[in-house]
Amino acid sequence: MQRTAVALHRGDGPSLLVEVGKATSSLGMNKFVKDASALVLITQESTNITSKLGCGIKDKDFPVMDLGIASAYITLAAEDEGIGSCILGWFDEKKIKELTGIPQKKRLMLIISLGYAAKPKRNKVRKEWNKVVSFEKY
Repeated sequence: MQRTAVALHRGDGPSLLVEVGKATSSLGMNKFVKDASALVLITQESTNITSKLGCGIKDKDFPVMDLGIASAYITLAAEDEGIGSCILGWFDEKKIKELTGIPQKKRLMLIISLGYAAKPKRNKVRKEWNKVVSFEKY
């Protein structure tokens, strides 16, 4: 059976969650992760021949795109339940694989941190649509 995600939550015991959280924190990045309620570790499986051919023909990495799409939907579902999330790409892949038993031949691509915010959400300033979207021509 192939797995594409590993879920860790405080009910499993906080020590593994904290250790994985520490492995996401370096150079001052992601210090909040060790306090997360749960983590979802997203791995990349080896692709079949059809996928490899499609990627080669279109010069696109469809499996990586699919992982990004799935991760986005996880965060949207969490938000719908009032749970905060953060998709992380900065972590010590080797250390986390050792801690969680993810096989060395698998790639740990993303980690999604889930939990409840310690502070109220900050107001975000977004660019105007016409600054980032164009219609019919670039």
